[in-house]
Amino acid sequence: MDRPSDIVAMLLGSLGALAPEIVRLYHDREKLVSISFSLRYCLVSVAYALLGGVVAVCLRPSTWYSALYSGITLPFIVSGIAKNRPPKKNMANTQDNIIRASDPTQQPFYKVKKTIRTWINLIRDHADGLFL
Repeated sequence: MDRPSDIVAMLLGSLGALAPEIVRLYHDREKLVSISFSLRYCLVSVAYALLGGVVAVCLRPSTWYSALYSGITLPFIVSGIAKNRPPKKNMANTQDNIIRASDPTQQPFYKVKKTIRTWINLIRDHADGLFL
């Protein structure tokens, strides 16, 4: 199989992101007498599917299966990123609230591309060998 194009990777990643929800709805089909979904549910599902597609495109899958798997593993990718987040600081101390122009910990606006590249590498590293 060839490497899928970005559009195919986006579609497969979106389908993979929605796959667990489709399986859950199929499993509960007897319990659902009349299917009615709220607008909020539909919007969240569309946003989640788009996120799965974007992750699949960012990871540059080598096969069609890996594009689908990147969408399926989206919950694990998101939880892994959230788990590695630094803890919040206590903002009660007013000295921490002061922004200094020479503070070396603040990131300048021109390093945004490096941050995006860091996110892509972080996601790619957590894919556990699905992608080349």
